[in-house]
Amino acid sequence: MLVDPSVPPPPDDVLINMEAPDWDLGELVRGGVTHKSFSSPQDQLCFTYKGNNFITYQEYVIDASNRNGLSVNGKYQLKHQDAQAPGLPYQLTLNESANNVVLPNPSRRVFKLNNNGKTCFMPTFDVSTDKNAKGGIYSDVLTFTITAKS
Repeated sequence: MLVDPSVPPPPDDVLINMEAPDWDLGELVRGGVTHKSFSSPQDQLCFTYKGNNFITYQEYVIDASNRNGLSVNGKYQLKHQDAQAPGLPYQLTLNESANNVVLPNPSRRVFKLNNNGKTCFMPTFDVSTDKNAKGGIYSDVLTFTITAKS
């Protein structure tokens, strides 16, 4: 028996595939915040999925862990190839029409998938750089986690 006949039952198996490009932030502004958006389709974070319509009724939480850990203010960190250099704190905003999720996502903000089998987010990075930051290559690795909200 269905509680709400307009909402289909969950599928037996839900398979969501994710495509995440290798984002290159380029040159960062010293002594300020670099705001870098990636709007072209090949630079977006995309999910593809199949299943009955339940998948689009479900709310999901997206978050990411990172290789370099969080800064004192709770943001991710870009680390210099010289491990002694201070990290550069950053956050990632994922934007898709009505969905806008900031990572890290400690508030567990939810989003819904589109009903066409594909949902893509435009990523925007905000990186804070000290004016005395060491020059060179900085990097981080994000591992995304998508969970259905119960």
